[in-house]
Amino acid sequence: MNFPVKLAELGTQAGARQIPMAIHGVGVAKNWRRRAAVLFSDLLDSSQLMSICVRDTASRDNLERLVKDHGLRRSTVDIRVAPDPAFMAAETFGLNAAGNETGRIGLGVTHPAALHAHGDYARVSERDAILSLAELASNLIACGFCPVLFTNGAFEDEAFLAKALNATAFEALEGRVEVAPAPTSPRMLAQSIAGFDGVIAHRLHANILSYALGGVPVGLAWDAKMHGFFGLIGETGLLQQGASPDASRAVKSLQDGLKRRTDMRQRARELSQAARSGVLESLNSVC
Repeated sequence: MNFPVKLAELGTQAGARQIPMAIHGVGVAKNWRRRAAVLFSDLLDSSQLMSICVRDTASRDNLERLVKDHGLRRSTVDIRVAPDPAFMAAETFGLNAAGNETGRIGLGVTHPAALHAHGDYARVSERDAILSLAELASNLIACGFCPVLFTNGAFEDEAFLAKALNATAFEALEGRVEVAPAPTSPRMLAQSIAGFDGVIAHRLHANILSYALGGVPVGLAWDAKMHGFFGLIGETGLLQQGASPDASRAVKSLQDGLKRRTDMRQRARELSQAARSGVLESLNSVC
């Protein structure tokens, strides 16, 4: 309910002040509670809503289905699709998307409770999640990489990272695994990820940032938005199924992806340009 409530309040405030607004770069899930759908309907019905742009075709289809299934009022604004603004990371943060081959691979740490609460898979225990993380790190080391544990800065993820480092599974890896500082801003997160040749992570935006900054993302599938991203970039083979993936298969996918890094960078530049065009179109709609 958090996201629909915020959007509904945005619509209320914009309507009261007669300020035009645009919805841009959002993902739309398949299943919504009735109350959340009604809140979103109020926003769609607002005369101040000038533009709706979602980040993938699945989100557009889900939004259309949401309106139809719940009998909601349909906005007169067409739903556009444009890549997530995070594809513009290199330009936005002034980071070199070409990158250097460092051998450092970011291992994204996500608290398993978040995967269960918002994802499509059954609950994974903290113990199993730590074992899975340690196995990924071990496989990376065995293949000559330097694993770097990182989070997106969420408090629960940082707490889980601290717990993992103190677990028996990581004792044998002491001195061979790095830990990135907790990011306190999007720029800091982007700077950390720019220093990796690639990432293995659950979080969507960790994968997008890696790709946008010239790295190879290996996604750990836990909800539909991951499928949308890897479909968009034409790299569905880099998406590993399940909250606790096969470590050797994930690392093999990373190695295969690194061989295609030049082609990926060209596609990333194209998506960055498309993302920029999408943002400008949304801005123009309210100016």
